[in-house]
Amino acid sequence: MLFMLSRKPCRTLLAEGLKVVAYPSGMIYVNMHSHPDSHLYSIFDSRYSRATVSKGMRASYDIGAKPTVLLALAGPNGNAWRLLVGAGDGSLTLLSLPNMVLVENLQPHDCKVTSLAAHRRSGGTVLLSGDRDGIVCVHGEQIPGGRVKLFTVAGVVDALRCETAYIHVHIGWERKILHWDGTVKGKSDATKQQRIIANA
Repeated sequence: MLFMLSRKPCRTLLAEGLKVVAYPSGMIYVNMHSHPDSHLYSIFDSRYSRATVSKGMRASYDIGAKPTVLLALAGPNGNAWRLLVGAGDGSLTLLSLPNMVLVENLQPHDCKVTSLAAHRRSGGTVLLSGDRDGIVCVHGEQIPGGRVKLFTVAGVVDALRCETAYIHVHIGWERKILHWDGTVKGKSDATKQQRIIANA
């Protein structure tokens, strides 16, 4: 019974012909059957001890912690080329897709990562992460030190969505719209907003 429970996925993601399945043990599998670059995996070598590839069909990686949120990032050709994984220990793991090679590992949070987002800027793409304690951080090559804590909200950060000037932070049923420095633009109740849309 315990073995069966351990094999139950905790997160699943479908993106650009890829199926990503994450397990509580920290193992993450990517099915590359329909990926346009799947022929590349026959030449993947074994230098990366925690990443494995099986005959061009599947790649896997062990992040060493329970995955809590997954985000696929599109590359220049429009296909998913990076996978960002938030974990229960507060870590972020950036992996290349679809071969699942480690690009970067970060430890920006002290508790469970609950949300991830990406935003394209003129200088490149920045990544955002939110956690159980309400802390939102930004990560990227153009960010001083590679990452910066943006602000803290009162509650679990359930979802993030970025715009050029604002960040939408969902805390349960509430949505806050904040400037990147954390100052509030406005907030709305999600249930009220749904009624407005339905009655329009």
